[in-house]
Amino acid sequence: MMDLENAITLQNLTSEQLKREEEEIFKPFFHTLQSTTLQNDIYSKLKIHNHLIYYNDDYSYASLHLQNVCLNYKGELIYLTTTELYEEYFKNILKIVNGEKVVGFIQNWLNGDRGAIKLNFLFLDKYLNKLNKNEELNKLFKNVKMIEKPTLMGLRYASGNVGHMLVDNLAGFIELIKKFNFNPQDILYLYMDEIFYKDYSTNIGDFTCENKNNPNIEKTLQAELLAINPKSGKPFWCKEEMSSYTYSKDLSVKFSLQWTRILQNKYFTLQKCTYDVIYNKDEDINKEVRQIHVIERAPCPRDDIKNRNTKMEMTKEEYLKKGNELNVCFKDLLLGTGERTFVKSRDFARNRELALFYLRKEILKNIGVLQNTIKNIKDKEIIKIGIHDKPFAGSHGCTIGNINEIINYLKLELTMDKIIPNNLQNNNLKRRRIEILPIKLEEYNLIEQVKLFSEIDLYISTPGLI
Repeated sequence: MMDLENAITLQNLTSEQLKREEEEIFKPFFHTLQSTTLQNDIYSKLKIHNHLIYYNDDYSYASLHLQNVCLNYKGELIYLTTTELYEEYFKNILKIVNGEKVVGFIQNWLNGDRGAIKLNFLFLDKYLNKLNKNEELNKLFKNVKMIEKPTLMGLRYASGNVGHMLVDNLAGFIELIKKFNFNPQDILYLYMDEIFYKDYSTNIGDFTCENKNNPNIEKTLQAELLAINPKSGKPFWCKEEMSSYTYSKDLSVKFSLQWTRILQNKYFTLQKCTYDVIYNKDEDINKEVRQIHVIERAPCPRDDIKNRNTKMEMTKEEYLKKGNELNVCFKDLLLGTGERTFVKSRDFARNRELALFYLRKEILKNIGVLQNTIKNIKDKEIIKIGIHDKPFAGSHGCTIGNINEIINYLKLELTMDKIIPNNLQNNNLKRRRIEILPIKLEEYNLIEQVKLFSEIDLYISTPGLI
């Protein structure tokens, strides 16, 4: 059985093993590029699924496969191209005005402009037009890391709830992966958000709501979520709160990392981590907020209870230079949403069954129980019925208060039914038993829950999964 806690925190790995794993992911930028092919290989490339939506100026359903793109220390997505390509091609197809354009979403649940991704263009002409162009490019990418494994970029939504994590996060990831014909086993996951986005131990920080009075935010959503998060001082519908929504932030960190670990079963999850920059005393006169963003192994210090060192010291000159420097580049980067799984307004992605089918298949395969789930039901000797025995203090406020009454009723009625008993014989001519199980999900870890549900034939529950 997969040890989830150790898999996520890498507790059993030595410092040398950790170093080797990170070196496997973060390669030097010129690891595979040769000087003779450098100019051709270095350009970014772009594939857009459903690109016609840009002509309606609606990018919410866009899906993109980007190659050789980078993130700088401001957390901006950088596209490497030339002035000629930009003027003749990208400005037209992406309908770019004033040098910037939102090209897609990385959150699968539309909530204002949260998750909107802009492409920022870096023109390589000024480097390639020089006599010592390779030397110039080496300076530009000297300290940049290249992630050669295909990477999926996303934001989390309501990840402290298992149901939302599966349906509103992972199902969208799977659809995006399948759309561009990648193998889910080979994908790295990159979360661009931090659950604990500010220091909750003090009253210092931004208590405004970025979605306040946003015309793109549903009025119904604002009306439903008037409650304030007492720790952050912000309404739950603020974009900063959407990663955890109304659910536990600790569980949001835990569940999101556990499920991506289960889904790809090979590599650790990546995350965009925020660091507060501290100048030396002579330079730090105004005390303004200064931050840089670094792609690292999750969880980030802000989300890691054992390591919340979010400070980084540098000089003012270093900080001003750092912001525009490239941090990491991606050989293959997937981002966007799926037509089947994207939730927009009150359309709750009613066509996501196919994505959920593939998601279920991948999870069961990784855990090693897939073969047990594809057996012909007529060969089974026991038909299992589960009933969610949910605590009264659980989320959503819905519980089944008469579990024992339902179990006794089913045991009596199912055996007395005129049709069912005649169909309780399997292919081996053995009479099958019906087993009814009250299920307390809080008594099972995630792996055990998946294995349990792979054996359940019928599940009786209230709305919501937990």
